[in-house]
Amino acid sequence: MGHREDIARLIPALRRFAHALVLHDDARTGDVADDLVQRCVAAALRAGTQTSPDSLRLWLYATLVNLNHARLRTDATLSRNAVPQPRSQGVTQSLLDVSVEDREALLLVVLEGFTYVQASEILGLTRATLLCRLARARIVLGQHLDAALPFEARRHLRQPTHLRLVK
Repeated sequence: MGHREDIARLIPALRRFAHALVLHDDARTGDVADDLVQRCVAAALRAGTQTSPDSLRLWLYATLVNLNHARLRTDATLSRNAVPQPRSQGVTQSLLDVSVEDREALLLVVLEGFTYVQASEILGLTRATLLCRLARARIVLGQHLDAALPFEARRHLRQPTHLRLVK
């Protein structure tokens, strides 16, 4: 398979990741995510290096993450002055409450199925830092899940199991 075909095969996964990474509650979400993917693919086509499909996949995700960081830096002044919009409930709300760095780590591992080593390579982090970011993201998501459960269910989850000590 050629370089262009390998890139084309990865576009749906890149779009899924970009949409989950951007997460806005307005109509711009799709436009921003698609723009990130388009710029990422354009960079890959310009680079034109022949690498293995696995290396290309890692490179594309790293490029997409870096493009998103650049976008966030340029949009920083806009986001500080923006009026908060009401957010939807559920997973989207929970992910919006996770920091961008922690969300990147979570989405790469959980949504995209990268190993810890691959995700840490994409993000340019040590494995330990990646694991810290994953833990923080999981704590925030767990708090949202806990808050969404009815009181009786929360009480049941917190009760210790009744184990018998065997000597």
